[in-house]
Amino acid sequence: MTRETAPREILTRNSAARTVAARRAWLRQALARFHDLGYLQEHARAPLMAGRFTDAPTLQQALEDAIRRMQPPPETAPNAPAWRLHRLLTLRYLDGLTQREAAAELGIGVRHFKREQQRAIEALDALIFDQSTPADRSRSPIPPASEPASTSPELIHLPEILRAALTVLDPVLTQQDLTVTASLEDALPAAQINAMLARQLVINALGWLIHDTYHERLLVRIRALAGPPRPFVALELEHPMVGRRRPIGSTLKQLARSADAGLNVEITPRQTEKLIVRLPAAQSRYVLMIDDNPDMLRLAQRQLQRASDLAFVGVSTMDQALSQIRASRPACILLDLMMPDHDGWEILRLLKTYPETASIPIVISSVLPEPDLARAMGAAAILPRPFKAAQLNEMLRAIIEPASAPKP
Repeated sequence: MTRETAPREILTRNSAARTVAARRAWLRQALARFHDLGYLQEHARAPLMAGRFTDAPTLQQALEDAIRRMQPPPETAPNAPAWRLHRLLTLRYLDGLTQREAAAELGIGVRHFKREQQRAIEALDALIFDQSTPADRSRSPIPPASEPASTSPELIHLPEILRAALTVLDPVLTQQDLTVTASLEDALPAAQINAMLARQLVINALGWLIHDTYHERLLVRIRALAGPPRPFVALELEHPMVGRRRPIGSTLKQLARSADAGLNVEITPRQTEKLIVRLPAAQSRYVLMIDDNPDMLRLAQRQLQRASDLAFVGVSTMDQALSQIRASRPACILLDLMMPDHDGWEILRLLKTYPETASIPIVISSVLPEPDLARAMGAAAILPRPFKAAQLNEMLRAIIEPASAPKP
Protein backbone atom coordinates (compact mmCIF):
# COMPACT_ATOMS: atom_id res chain seq x y z
CA MET A 1 0.00 0.00 0.00
CA THR A 2 1.55 3.32 -1.08
CA ARG A 3 1.47 6.59 0.79
CA GLU A 4 -0.81 8.10 -1.87
CA THR A 5 -3.48 5.41 -1.68
CA ALA A 6 -3.55 4.88 2.07
CA PRO A 7 -5.15 8.23 3.00
CA ARG A 8 -7.65 7.83 0.17
CA GLU A 9 -8.73 4.41 1.45
CA ILE A 10 -8.99 5.75 4.99
CA LEU A 11 -11.19 8.61 3.76
CA THR A 12 -13.37 6.13 1.86
CA ARG A 13 -13.80 3.94 4.94
CA ASN A 14 -14.60 6.97 7.11
CA SER A 15 -17.15 8.23 4.60
CA ALA A 16 -18.84 4.81 4.46
CA ALA A 17 -18.94 4.64 8.26
CA ARG A 18 -20.53 8.10 8.44
CA THR A 19 -23.14 7.07 5.87
CA VAL A 20 -24.05 3.95 7.86
CA ALA A 21 -24.24 5.96 11.11
CA ALA A 22 -26.49 8.59 9.48
CA ARG A 23 -28.70 5.90 7.96
CA ARG A 24 -29.15 4.14 11.31
CA ALA A 25 -29.95 7.43 13.02
CA TRP A 26 -32.57 8.04 10.32
CA LEU A 27 -33.95 4.52 10.88
CA ARG A 28 -34.17 5.02 14.66
CA GLN A 29 -36.14 8.23 14.12
CA ALA A 30 -38.50 6.52 11.66
CA LEU A 31 -39.14 3.69 14.11
CA ALA A 32 -39.66 6.07 17.03
CA ARG A 33 -42.40 7.88 15.06
CA PHE A 34 -43.73 4.73 13.34
CA HIS A 35 -47.40 5.63 13.97
CA ASP A 36 -47.06 9.31 12.97
CA LEU A 37 -47.73 9.43 9.23
CA GLY A 38 -47.37 13.21 9.12
CA TYR A 39 -43.81 12.93 10.41
CA LEU A 40 -42.99 9.93 8.21
CA GLN A 41 -44.22 11.79 5.11
CA GLU A 42 -41.37 14.30 5.50
CA HIS A 43 -38.93 11.73 6.88
CA ALA A 44 -39.34 9.56 3.76
CA ARG A 45 -38.13 12.48 1.62
CA ALA A 46 -34.82 12.93 3.46
CA PRO A 47 -31.91 13.47 1.00
CA LEU A 48 -30.15 10.48 2.54
CA MET A 49 -32.89 8.20 1.12
CA ALA A 50 -32.46 9.47 -2.46
CA GLY A 51 -36.09 8.77 -3.42
CA ARG A 52 -36.12 5.23 -2.02
CA PHE A 53 -39.51 5.75 -0.33
CA THR A 54 -42.29 7.52 -2.21
CA ASP A 55 -44.48 8.49 0.75
CA ALA A 56 -45.30 7.76 4.40
CA PRO A 57 -47.43 4.59 3.85
CA THR A 58 -44.69 3.11 1.65
CA LEU A 59 -42.04 3.77 4.31
CA GLN A 60 -44.26 2.48 7.09
CA GLN A 61 -45.14 -0.69 5.22
CA ALA A 62 -41.48 -1.32 4.34
CA LEU A 63 -40.51 -1.04 8.02
CA GLU A 64 -43.28 -3.40 9.16
CA ASP A 65 -42.57 -5.89 6.39
CA ALA A 66 -38.86 -5.96 7.25
CA ILE A 67 -39.60 -6.52 10.95
CA ARG A 68 -42.00 -9.34 10.11
CA ARG A 69 -39.38 -10.93 7.87
CA MET A 70 -36.83 -10.89 10.67
CA GLN A 71 -38.83 -13.71 12.26
CA PRO A 72 -36.48 -16.73 12.34
CA PRO A 73 -37.37 -20.00 10.62
CA PRO A 74 -39.47 -22.50 12.62
CA GLU A 75 -36.52 -24.74 13.45
CA THR A 76 -34.76 -21.91 15.34
CA ALA A 77 -34.60 -22.52 19.09
CA PRO A 78 -37.15 -20.37 21.01
CA ASN A 79 -34.39 -18.83 23.16
CA ALA A 80 -32.17 -17.93 20.19
CA PRO A 81 -31.02 -14.28 19.95
CA ALA A 82 -32.73 -13.94 16.54
CA TRP A 83 -36.14 -14.50 18.16
CA ARG A 84 -35.43 -11.88 20.82
CA LEU A 85 -34.40 -9.25 18.27
CA HIS A 86 -37.50 -9.88 16.15
CA ARG A 87 -39.82 -9.80 19.16
CA LEU A 88 -38.12 -6.68 20.56
CA LEU A 89 -38.81 -4.71 17.36
CA THR A 90 -42.38 -6.01 17.20
CA LEU A 91 -43.20 -5.09 20.80
CA ARG A 92 -41.42 -1.73 20.82
CA TYR A 93 -42.46 -0.32 17.45
CA LEU A 94 -45.33 -2.28 15.87
CA ASP A 95 -47.20 -2.75 19.16
CA GLY A 96 -46.14 0.65 20.54
CA LEU A 97 -44.92 -0.52 23.96
CA THR A 98 -42.54 1.63 26.00
CA GLN A 99 -38.98 0.41 26.57
CA ARG A 100 -39.87 -0.65 30.11
CA GLU A 101 -43.01 -2.50 29.00
CA ALA A 102 -41.23 -4.28 26.14
CA ALA A 103 -38.32 -5.22 28.41
CA ALA A 104 -40.77 -6.73 30.90
CA GLU A 105 -42.40 -8.76 28.10
CA LEU A 106 -38.97 -10.08 27.10
CA GLY A 107 -37.96 -10.76 30.71
CA ILE A 108 -34.85 -8.56 30.60
CA GLY A 109 -33.77 -5.32 32.28
CA VAL A 110 -34.02 -1.90 30.62
CA ARG A 111 -30.23 -1.56 30.22
CA HIS A 112 -30.06 -4.98 28.58
CA PHE A 113 -33.05 -3.99 26.43
CA LYS A 114 -31.25 -0.89 25.15
CA ARG A 115 -28.22 -2.93 24.11
CA GLU A 116 -30.43 -5.47 22.34
CA GLN A 117 -32.41 -2.66 20.71
CA GLN A 118 -29.22 -1.32 19.14
CA ARG A 119 -28.40 -4.78 17.77
CA ALA A 120 -31.94 -5.15 16.44
CA ILE A 121 -31.80 -1.82 14.61
CA GLU A 122 -28.44 -2.76 13.08
CA ALA A 123 -29.94 -6.04 11.84
CA LEU A 124 -32.97 -4.21 10.45
CA ASP A 125 -30.71 -1.70 8.72
CA ALA A 126 -28.84 -4.54 7.01
CA LEU A 127 -32.12 -5.98 5.72
CA ILE A 128 -33.75 -2.78 4.48
CA PHE A 129 -30.67 -1.13 3.01
CA ASP A 130 -29.24 -4.15 1.24
CA GLN A 131 -26.12 -3.10 -0.62
CA SER A 132 -25.91 -6.20 -2.84
CA THR A 133 -26.09 -6.16 -6.61
CA PRO A 134 -29.54 -6.12 -8.30
CA ALA A 135 -29.22 -9.82 -9.13
CA ASP A 136 -28.48 -10.67 -5.51
CA ARG A 137 -31.23 -8.35 -4.29
CA SER A 138 -33.82 -10.22 -6.36
CA ARG A 139 -33.11 -13.27 -4.20
CA SER A 140 -33.30 -11.36 -0.94
CA PRO A 141 -36.22 -12.13 1.41
CA ILE A 142 -36.77 -8.37 1.81
CA PRO A 143 -38.52 -6.69 -1.16
CA PRO A 144 -37.15 -3.33 -2.32
CA ALA A 145 -38.45 -0.69 0.07
CA SER A 146 -40.01 1.29 -2.78
CA GLU A 147 -42.37 -1.59 -3.54
CA PRO A 148 -45.61 -1.64 -1.55
CA ALA A 149 -45.75 -4.31 1.12
CA SER A 150 -48.65 -6.71 1.28
CA THR A 151 -51.94 -5.18 2.35
CA SER A 152 -54.05 -8.33 2.11
CA PRO A 153 -57.30 -8.14 4.10
CA GLU A 154 -57.59 -9.65 7.55
CA LEU A 155 -60.47 -9.87 9.99
CA ILE A 156 -60.06 -7.17 12.63
CA HIS A 157 -62.18 -6.03 15.57
CA LEU A 158 -62.51 -2.26 15.14
CA PRO A 159 -63.01 -1.42 18.86
CA GLU A 160 -59.62 -3.03 19.59
CA ILE A 161 -57.99 -0.94 16.85
CA LEU A 162 -59.64 2.19 18.28
CA ARG A 163 -58.38 1.45 21.80
CA ALA A 164 -54.83 0.93 20.50
CA ALA A 165 -54.99 4.18 18.49
CA LEU A 166 -56.19 6.15 21.51
CA THR A 167 -53.29 4.71 23.52
CA VAL A 168 -50.82 5.92 20.88
CA LEU A 169 -52.40 9.39 20.90
CA ASP A 170 -52.77 9.62 24.68
CA PRO A 171 -49.85 12.10 25.14
CA VAL A 172 -51.46 14.47 22.62
CA LEU A 173 -54.91 14.10 24.17
CA THR A 174 -53.47 14.89 27.59
CA GLN A 175 -51.49 17.87 26.34
CA GLN A 176 -54.55 19.35 24.60
CA ASP A 177 -56.90 18.51 27.49
CA LEU A 178 -59.20 16.40 25.31
CA THR A 179 -61.61 13.70 26.44
CA VAL A 180 -62.70 11.12 23.88
CA THR A 181 -65.89 9.19 24.66
CA ALA A 182 -66.42 5.96 22.66
CA SER A 183 -69.87 4.57 21.93
CA LEU A 184 -69.97 1.00 20.60
CA GLU A 185 -72.90 -1.00 19.24
CA ASP A 186 -73.40 -4.52 20.53
CA ALA A 187 -72.49 -7.52 18.36
CA LEU A 188 -70.43 -5.55 15.86
CA PRO A 189 -69.25 -7.54 12.83
CA ALA A 190 -65.57 -7.83 12.07
CA ALA A 191 -64.07 -5.54 9.46
CA GLN A 192 -62.18 -7.11 6.55
CA ILE A 193 -59.09 -4.94 6.14
CA ASN A 194 -55.33 -5.21 6.58
CA ALA A 195 -54.60 -4.62 10.29
CA MET A 196 -51.76 -2.16 9.68
CA LEU A 197 -53.89 -0.10 7.30
CA ALA A 198 -56.73 -0.14 9.84
CA ARG A 199 -54.42 1.17 12.60
CA GLN A 200 -53.09 3.99 10.47
CA LEU A 201 -56.51 4.87 9.09
CA VAL A 202 -57.95 5.20 12.60
CA ILE A 203 -54.93 7.15 13.91
CA ASN A 204 -55.15 9.59 11.00
CA ALA A 205 -58.90 9.98 11.38
CA LEU A 206 -58.39 10.79 15.06
CA GLY A 207 -55.70 13.25 14.01
CA TRP A 208 -58.33 15.06 11.90
CA LEU A 209 -60.64 15.12 14.92
CA ILE A 210 -58.18 16.57 17.43
CA HIS A 211 -56.22 18.96 15.17
CA ASP A 212 -56.06 22.44 16.73
CA THR A 213 -58.63 21.44 19.36
CA TYR A 214 -58.26 22.07 23.09
CA HIS A 215 -60.32 21.55 26.25
CA GLU A 216 -63.13 19.67 24.48
CA ARG A 217 -65.11 16.47 24.90
CA LEU A 218 -65.17 14.53 21.63
CA LEU A 219 -67.38 11.63 20.57
CA VAL A 220 -66.34 8.53 18.63
CA ARG A 221 -68.95 5.96 17.63
CA ILE A 222 -68.60 2.52 15.99
CA ARG A 223 -71.69 0.97 14.44
CA ALA A 224 -72.76 -1.46 11.73
CA LEU A 225 -74.21 -0.19 8.44
CA ALA A 226 -76.24 -2.38 6.12
CA GLY A 227 -75.10 -0.68 2.91
CA PRO A 228 -75.69 -0.49 -0.05
CA PRO A 229 -73.75 -1.75 -1.89
CA ARG A 230 -72.47 -3.98 0.93
CA PRO A 231 -72.35 -4.04 4.73
CA PHE A 232 -69.87 -1.78 6.52
CA VAL A 233 -68.46 -1.17 9.96
CA ALA A 234 -68.54 2.61 10.42
CA LEU A 235 -66.23 4.73 12.56
CA GLU A 236 -67.88 8.11 13.23
CA LEU A 237 -65.84 10.95 14.77
CA GLU A 238 -67.88 13.94 15.93
CA HIS A 239 -66.51 17.40 16.73
CA PRO A 240 -68.66 20.00 18.51
CA MET A 241 -67.58 22.90 16.27
CA VAL A 242 -68.56 23.36 12.62
CA GLY A 243 -66.05 24.82 10.18
CA ARG A 244 -63.07 24.34 12.48
CA ARG A 245 -61.87 21.08 10.97
CA ARG A 246 -59.17 20.99 8.34
CA PRO A 247 -60.08 19.24 5.06
CA ILE A 248 -59.43 15.52 4.75
CA GLY A 249 -55.72 15.22 4.02
CA SER A 250 -54.15 13.33 1.11
CA THR A 251 -52.58 10.76 3.45
CA LEU A 252 -55.95 9.88 4.97
CA LYS A 253 -57.51 9.65 1.51
CA GLN A 254 -54.69 7.41 0.30
CA LEU A 255 -55.05 5.10 3.30
CA ALA A 256 -58.81 4.88 2.70
CA ARG A 257 -58.30 3.99 -0.96
CA SER A 258 -55.77 1.29 -0.04
CA ALA A 259 -58.22 -0.15 2.51
CA ASP A 260 -61.22 0.07 0.15
CA ALA A 261 -62.85 2.28 2.79
CA GLY A 262 -65.27 5.19 2.35
CA LEU A 263 -64.72 8.70 3.74
CA ASN A 264 -67.11 11.63 4.03
CA VAL A 265 -67.75 14.63 6.30
CA GLU A 266 -71.26 15.76 7.18
CA ILE A 267 -72.94 18.38 9.38
CA THR A 268 -75.29 16.79 11.92
CA PRO A 269 -78.71 18.19 12.96
CA ARG A 270 -77.01 19.30 16.19
CA GLN A 271 -74.71 21.49 14.11
CA THR A 272 -71.65 19.40 14.83
CA GLU A 273 -69.15 18.18 12.25
CA LYS A 274 -68.70 14.45 11.74
CA LEU A 275 -66.14 12.38 9.83
CA ILE A 276 -67.46 8.95 8.80
CA VAL A 277 -65.02 6.16 7.90
CA ARG A 278 -66.76 3.10 6.39
CA LEU A 279 -64.75 -0.13 6.51
CA PRO A 280 -65.94 -3.20 4.58
CA ALA A 281 -67.54 -5.73 6.93
CA ALA A 282 -66.34 -9.32 6.80
CA GLN A 283 -68.44 -11.99 5.20
CA SER A 284 -70.59 -13.72 7.76
CA ARG A 285 -68.98 -17.11 7.14
CA TYR A 286 -65.30 -17.85 6.71
CA VAL A 287 -62.79 -20.68 7.04
CA LEU A 288 -59.76 -20.16 9.28
CA MET A 289 -56.65 -22.14 8.33
CA ILE A 290 -53.78 -22.49 10.82
CA ASP A 291 -50.63 -23.49 8.97
CA ASP A 292 -47.05 -22.19 9.03
CA ASN A 293 -46.56 -23.00 5.32
CA PRO A 294 -47.45 -19.86 3.28
CA ASP A 295 -47.64 -21.88 0.05
CA MET A 296 -50.25 -24.14 1.62
CA LEU A 297 -52.27 -21.14 2.79
CA ARG A 298 -52.24 -19.61 -0.70
CA LEU A 299 -53.21 -22.93 -2.30
CA ALA A 300 -56.16 -23.47 0.05
CA GLN A 301 -57.33 -19.89 -0.50
CA ARG A 302 -57.31 -20.31 -4.30
CA GLN A 303 -59.13 -23.61 -4.07
CA LEU A 304 -61.77 -22.21 -1.75
CA GLN A 305 -62.37 -19.08 -3.83
CA ARG A 306 -62.96 -21.07 -7.00
CA ALA A 307 -65.79 -23.21 -5.67
CA SER A 308 -67.26 -21.72 -2.50
CA ASP A 309 -68.96 -18.61 -1.13
CA LEU A 310 -66.92 -18.89 2.07
CA ALA A 311 -64.26 -16.31 2.85
CA PHE A 312 -60.76 -17.48 3.81
CA VAL A 313 -58.33 -16.31 6.48
CA GLY A 314 -54.91 -17.93 6.87
CA VAL A 315 -52.69 -17.58 9.95
CA SER A 316 -49.42 -19.20 11.01
CA THR A 317 -49.54 -19.09 14.83
CA MET A 318 -51.91 -19.86 17.68
CA ASP A 319 -51.87 -16.23 18.83
CA GLN A 320 -52.94 -15.03 15.39
CA ALA A 321 -55.68 -17.67 15.31
CA LEU A 322 -57.12 -16.58 18.65
CA SER A 323 -57.03 -12.94 17.55
CA GLN A 324 -59.02 -13.78 14.41
CA ILE A 325 -61.51 -15.87 16.37
CA ARG A 326 -62.05 -13.01 18.83
CA ALA A 327 -62.72 -10.68 15.90
CA SER A 328 -65.18 -13.05 14.21
CA ARG A 329 -66.10 -16.68 14.81
CA PRO A 330 -65.11 -18.92 11.86
CA ALA A 331 -67.47 -21.47 10.37
CA CYS A 332 -64.65 -24.04 10.38
CA ILE A 333 -60.95 -24.35 11.24
CA LEU A 334 -58.40 -26.20 9.10
CA LEU A 335 -55.46 -27.21 11.28
CA ASP A 336 -52.00 -28.46 10.38
CA LEU A 337 -50.27 -30.70 12.93
CA MET A 338 -46.65 -29.69 12.33
CA MET A 339 -46.48 -26.14 13.75
CA PRO A 340 -43.39 -24.28 15.00
CA ASP A 341 -44.69 -22.49 18.10
CA HIS A 342 -47.35 -24.98 19.23
CA ASP A 343 -47.69 -28.64 18.39
CA GLY A 344 -50.84 -29.15 16.30
CA TRP A 345 -52.21 -31.62 18.83
CA GLU A 346 -51.76 -29.01 21.56
CA ILE A 347 -53.62 -26.43 19.46
CA LEU A 348 -56.47 -28.90 18.92
CA ARG A 349 -56.65 -29.60 22.65
CA LEU A 350 -56.67 -25.89 23.51
CA LEU A 351 -59.33 -25.05 20.93
CA LYS A 352 -61.57 -27.79 22.29
CA THR A 353 -60.91 -26.62 25.87
CA TYR A 354 -61.80 -22.92 25.43
CA PRO A 355 -65.59 -22.39 25.70
CA GLU A 356 -65.55 -19.80 22.88
CA THR A 357 -63.92 -22.24 20.42
CA ALA A 358 -65.06 -25.66 21.64
CA SER A 359 -68.03 -25.89 19.28
CA ILE A 360 -66.19 -24.75 16.12
CA PRO A 361 -65.69 -27.70 13.71
CA ILE A 362 -61.97 -28.45 13.36
CA VAL A 363 -60.57 -30.35 10.39
CA ILE A 364 -57.11 -31.87 10.65
CA SER A 365 -55.23 -31.35 7.39
CA SER A 366 -51.75 -32.85 7.48
CA VAL A 367 -49.44 -35.34 5.82
CA LEU A 368 -49.54 -37.20 9.17
CA PRO A 369 -53.24 -37.01 10.08
CA GLU A 370 -53.48 -39.86 12.67
CA PRO A 371 -57.27 -40.11 12.11
CA ASP A 372 -58.13 -42.16 15.22
CA LEU A 373 -56.29 -39.80 17.57
CA ALA A 374 -57.67 -36.72 15.81
CA ARG A 375 -61.27 -37.87 16.17
CA ALA A 376 -60.72 -38.94 19.77
CA MET A 377 -59.52 -35.40 20.54
CA GLY A 378 -62.59 -33.83 18.95
CA ALA A 379 -61.70 -33.21 15.29
CA ALA A 380 -64.76 -33.10 13.05
CA ALA A 381 -63.00 -34.54 9.98
CA ILE A 382 -59.66 -35.47 8.43
CA LEU A 383 -58.39 -34.01 5.14
CA PRO A 384 -55.17 -35.81 4.15
CA ARG A 385 -52.64 -33.92 2.04
CA PRO A 386 -52.32 -33.27 -0.79
CA PHE A 387 -55.99 -32.50 -1.43
CA LYS A 388 -57.89 -31.09 -4.41
CA ALA A 389 -60.35 -28.21 -4.51
CA ALA A 390 -63.31 -30.57 -4.92
CA GLN A 391 -62.28 -32.57 -1.83
CA LEU A 392 -61.86 -29.41 0.25
CA ASN A 393 -65.20 -27.92 -0.71
CA GLU A 394 -67.11 -31.22 -0.41
CA MET A 395 -65.72 -31.72 3.09
CA LEU A 396 -66.57 -28.14 4.13
CA ARG A 397 -70.14 -28.44 2.84
CA ALA A 398 -70.59 -31.70 4.75
CA ILE A 399 -69.42 -30.09 7.99
CA ILE A 400 -70.64 -26.50 7.80
CA GLU A 401 -74.06 -26.78 6.18
CA PRO A 402 -75.50 -29.34 8.64
CA ALA A 403 -74.09 -27.32 11.56
CA SER A 404 -75.72 -24.12 10.31
CA ALA A 405 -79.09 -25.71 9.47
CA PRO A 406 -81.93 -24.76 11.85
CA LYS A 407 -82.81 -27.41 14.38
CA PRO A 408 -86.39 -28.78 14.24
